[in-house]
Amino acid sequence: MNIQEHKSVTILKGVSEIMEFLKKPEHIQHLFSVPEIKIETGKGRQPEIRHAGETVMMNMSQTAPNELLWHFEGKSTEAGFRLRVQDAPAGRGSEVILQASGNFGAIFPAKPDKSLIEGFRAVKQLIQEGEIPTTEPGDLLAEGLRAIKQLLEAGEIPTIQGQPQGY
Repeated sequence: MNIQEHKSVTILKGVSEIMEFLKKPEHIQHLFSVPEIKIETGKGRQPEIRHAGETVMMNMSQTAPNELLWHFEGKSTEAGFRLRVQDAPAGRGSEVILQASGNFGAIFPAKPDKSLIEGFRAVKQLIQEGEIPTTEPGDLLAEGLRAIKQLLEAGEIPTIQGQPQGY
């Protein structure tokens, strides 16, 4: 799936703390917002993603003091993230700006077939109302940035998973 996305979030932490956090492959995993994706690392081994039967190699380079470039390459994947961190206005933390581009084939799930969705009007209506989550890469990246914000500010990602349902 070939995409061009630009997302940002403000985090109540300093630029250097965020940069150190984003350099670690296990933290980049949160940007994907796809629970099945696992990033494997090992001593002296290049980080890789294993998802949907494909292995995607990951490379990180620091292109400027406050900018990282993550490159992903696999059989159906040729893509990258540019992450820039800058001071937020009025000293209110830092802004993390994410630019994603390329073919994220094995990383993001494919969009559902439109003809199938249109065949089920009830499902389409639920998607439009936000009752069924979307698999649009831009939405997944925004969700991933929120997860990184939560990890940096609160130390965890709040979830209702495993909680009893209440009325």
